[in-house]
Amino acid sequence: MATVSTPIFGDGKAHPKYLKVEATVDPDTFLNATGDSMIADRLADFFRRALRQDATQRFPDIYAMRSAWQSVFTPSEDDRLEHMKQLERIRREELLDNSDLDAVFRRPVHSLAYKLAVAAAIVAVVIIVLLAASGQG
Repeated sequence: MATVSTPIFGDGKAHPKYLKVEATVDPDTFLNATGDSMIADRLADFFRRALRQDATQRFPDIYAMRSAWQSVFTPSEDDRLEHMKQLERIRREELLDNSDLDAVFRRPVHSLAYKLAVAAAIVAVVIIVLLAASGQG
C-alpha cells in the first residue's frame, strides 16, 4: 500500500480468514505519507471499506471503488471552507511572516506524489483485473 505497510487483522499474527475482526487501518500511517489529515482519514476509510471481511459491505463494483478512490483526493466544500479558515487564522494571528508562509506552500511533495502514484497504479491494476474477469475489459 502507499504507506509501505499492510493492514493489521486482530493481533497481526493469525490469518485474517480465521478472525472475526475488521482490518485496522490507522490514518496516522497515511498522515506520515500525505501530510494532510483530511486525505489520511479518507484513505483510511477507503481501505477499511475495501478490506471489509463481509463482501457485501465492500464496494459493490469497480465503478463504485473508482469513484470512492477519486473522492479521496477531491476536497469537499466543507474541506475547502475549513482550509480557508485555517489560512485566515494563520494570517490573522501573524504566526508566520510572508517568507515563512511561502515556504509552507512550497513544501516538497515528491514523496507524497510517488506514494500516491504507486497506490493509484495498484488500484488501476485491480480495476483492470476485475474488468477482465467480468468480461468487460
